[in-house]
Amino acid sequence: MTKRGFRSTLVAAITVALGVLLGTPAGVLAAKLTCLTGTDPSVATDLSQIMGVRAEIDAQCPCGSFDGSPGKTHGKYVTCANGVIQEQVSAGTLRSQCKTTVKKYYSASTCGVPASKGVVPCIKKIAAGKVTCAIKPRAKCVDGPGTYTQAACNGFNLCIDAADTNNQGIIDASDSGACAGTGTAFTLTSTAFHDGGVLPVAYTCDAADGGVSPPLQWTDAPEGTVEFALMMTTLALDGTKWNWVLFHVPANVTSLAQAAVGVGVAGLSSDGPERRYYPPCSTGPGAKTYTFTLYALSAAPTFAVPENQVTGEILTGAIGSLTIARRQVNVAYTRSGL
Repeated sequence: MTKRGFRSTLVAAITVALGVLLGTPAGVLAAKLTCLTGTDPSVATDLSQIMGVRAEIDAQCPCGSFDGSPGKTHGKYVTCANGVIQEQVSAGTLRSQCKTTVKKYYSASTCGVPASKGVVPCIKKIAAGKVTCAIKPRAKCVDGPGTYTQAACNGFNLCIDAADTNNQGIIDASDSGACAGTGTAFTLTSTAFHDGGVLPVAYTCDAADGGVSPPLQWTDAPEGTVEFALMMTTLALDGTKWNWVLFHVPANVTSLAQAAVGVGVAGLSSDGPERRYYPPCSTGPGAKTYTFTLYALSAAPTFAVPENQVTGEILTGAIGSLTIARRQVNVAYTRSGL
């Protein structure tokens, strides 16, 4: 017997023994060790819990703020994400069985990898139908004729977002093997900038009119979407800052015009008392990254405070378990003269 075979036999024996000692069938015991799959009734809430954790990571560890420079490396990004994951497990808002699953989401990402490396989520689908994803240089994400196909997913940071085309929280043979956004998949774009590009001055406090909100468009929201929420965030020295907080956006809305008002309900930003878009106005030197995140929600969020007191932090907590899917666009802006 090989070492691997021996270990497998030993694990199986221990599982059966524990089941006998605890009065629990081995199959049931094994089910309790799974995340997102299996017969354990707790699995039914895994996806909503995971989406809640992801919303917290978006707020505390925005990918766009990790650019590969000192202190903003991929390792630092993963450490930040893992810290949030552990907090959620300790708080009981994420099953411990899902801890490793969610950690893998963030290790398989481009966040914190210098742009010069040219890496992307690369989806591989073999002839038998198995689908996997890894981060690799775009130039190496090519087909293996007759054996497998590979798809380089530009515009995505995490493998899970690029490859999980059916929004089940896992990458498997039920996924298409194509990048999300190919054909009919949830996308977020702007006519004013592109993901990884520069935020035009018109949408900052340096604009002649003080700055307005940018135009945004989205397509093919997932089935079951009841409404949308939108946030614009940046990671400052003292934590996450919200420039734009918007919720209760109707499901039939697919865009926001430049300087849009009257669509959805605006929440409080980090920069002022009014419920509106506050243009980026950093007081520090260097480029700052701003992240627009659109959330497709399965129900309208409810709050413990009046809606006119909802902050980005409160909204993040309220939509976690309601999020079906999310899409992001990251842009950078450097103020001159600082």
